[in-house]
Amino acid sequence: REPFTLAMAREILGDQVSILGNAGYTQEAAEARIVAGEADMIAFGRPFISNPDLVERFRDGTPLAPDAPHEVYYDPAFGP
Repeated sequence: REPFTLAMAREILGDQVSILGNAGYTQEAAEARIVAGEADMIAFGRPFISNPDLVERFRDGTPLAPDAPHEVYYDPAFGP
């Protein structure tokens, strides 16, 4: 089975709803999906945890810090 993509979501839902993509996007890939009209927004989870100044880093072209280890934001005692 092929993965469900933002382009597929846009084809099904049209422009009547906002589409939010997430998971594994770089700044360049996120911008490309928005410019292509496949998404209206892209969320950045793990990159933001390690880079609370993510917007400024994107704006200024500053390299991102590596993703924080899962232990920084996930405690298996509180999750499945």
